[in-house]
Amino acid sequence: MTGLFVLECILKVIVDGFACNGPTSYLASNWNKVDFLIILVAGIAWIPGVQDTQSNILKVIRMLRILRPLRLVNRFPQMRIAVESVF
Repeated sequence: MTGLFVLECILKVIVDGFACNGPTSYLASNWNKVDFLIILVAGIAWIPGVQDTQSNILKVIRMLRILRPLRLVNRFPQMRIAVESVF
């Protein structure tokens, strides 16, 4: 999954630019900021020795991936109704 996050990030940066390309740049979207944070944390977790000392904090931040599907709820009103009915 981390590989897919990284690939998506790279493709979006290539198409839209990273930060200084106006309102369509990658970091202009709050969802992309969350994705980038997840990628950074996943990259930090690959550093030897970091997993032992900061593992709980990294696990919590990586759990932010759960928020990604919630973007669909905002785009589709029918899905919003279904999610609200489940809650």
